[in-house]
Amino acid sequence: MRLMFILLLSFLLQGCKATTDTTTSTLKLPQLDYVAATSEQSIPAAEDFYRLSLEQTAALYDFLKQEHVVNLPNYKQAFLYIKKRLVNFNYQGKNYYASQSLADNGGNCMALAMLTFAIANEM
Repeated sequence: MRLMFILLLSFLLQGCKATTDTTTSTLKLPQLDYVAATSEQSIPAAEDFYRLSLEQTAALYDFLKQEHVVNLPNYKQAFLYIKKRLVNFNYQGKNYYASQSLADNGGNCMALAMLTFAIANEM
């Protein structure tokens, strides 16, 4: 019995024998052979996102000259203009510039935030 135990133990220990064959192959990453065609598209400046058009700026200044608005603090003027101008703001999954968002009366929450910032900047 003792002999069988020793033979079984030596047989099992053969699996723990360290091997000297340690060949490791280096992984090769795939090559990306595409380049963005930046010459065909223009990259907008950061200020373009927060700028109103000349017509929209003129309409804002005309609103601010109204008798019931002119003496209010700036934050109330901005609130009244946004409330009046964006009555039926259409929430969409599209991120627009502030000027486009005001023209289309729509966009996503980021477009509305950029529009609010643009209006506040003009004041």
